[in-house]
Amino acid sequence: DAKRARVHTLPADCGLECEVRRCWMTFQNHSSITHSVNRLDALVCSNGSFYGSKELTSEGIEKTFASNLLYGTYLFGSLAMATLEATAGSRLVIVSGWEMYNTAFPDWLTATATGDREYDGMSAFAFAKSGQVLVSQQWAEADKVVVVSCHPGWPDTPLTERAYGTLRDYLMPLRSAWQGAEGIAWLCTTPVSELQSGAFYFDREPQPVHLAGRFFTEGSN
Repeated sequence: DAKRARVHTLPADCGLECEVRRCWMTFQNHSSITHSVNRLDALVCSNGSFYGSKELTSEGIEKTFASNLLYGTYLFGSLAMATLEATAGSRLVIVSGWEMYNTAFPDWLTATATGDREYDGMSAFAFAKSGQVLVSQQWAEADKVVVVSCHPGWPDTPLTERAYGTLRDYLMPLRSAWQGAEGIAWLCTTPVSELQSGAFYFDREPQPVHLAGRFFTEGSN
C-alpha cells in the first residue's frame, strides 16, 4: 500500500567504516530528494554483535568493538549529529545492555583487543556496551541533541542464545522481540521534553548508571 511504499531500507554492515559512510551518504542523497532540507527525527544505534573468539573485520578491527561501538555507534552518531541538530525534536537513542554493569570501560588496548590481554568474548561485549553509555553521556553534555542510552531487557534472540548459551536459563522469562523493542520505540516517539538527556533507560524509566554492593543493590547516576 501507499504507506509501505514510503518505507526504505538501507542495509549496511555497521562493523565496517566504509559501509557506515556509504549508508549515511545514501540516506543524505535520498533525504535531499524527498525533503527541501535534510531531516532526521531519530537515530537508533542498536547493533548488537557478539563473538566468542577474536575476529577481525576486513578493515582489521576487532568485530565486537567495531560494530557495537566504534562504527555502529560513534561513527554513525557523529555523521548524523549535524542533521539531528537541524531537526527540531530529534533524538539519538543508543541501545546498550545490562552487560555494561559488569565492568568499567578499560584501557584503550583492552577495549580494542589490540593489547596482550587474552580475548574474552563476553568481556569485549561488556566493554563495548559500557563505552556506548559513556559516549551517550559525552554527547548529551554538548546539549545540542537529546541523547539517551537504554537496555531492552533480554529478548529471545539468536544473540542472547549465542552469548549466554545454557546460562540463558537464568534470564528466564526472556522477552519477545516486541517487548524488547517497545521501550526503544517509546524513546523514539515520546516528546523530547519528557526525556532526560544522558540517562540510561529501561522500560521507559531512567536507571542508575553505576551499580555496586551485594546483589547490585547500590546505584548512582
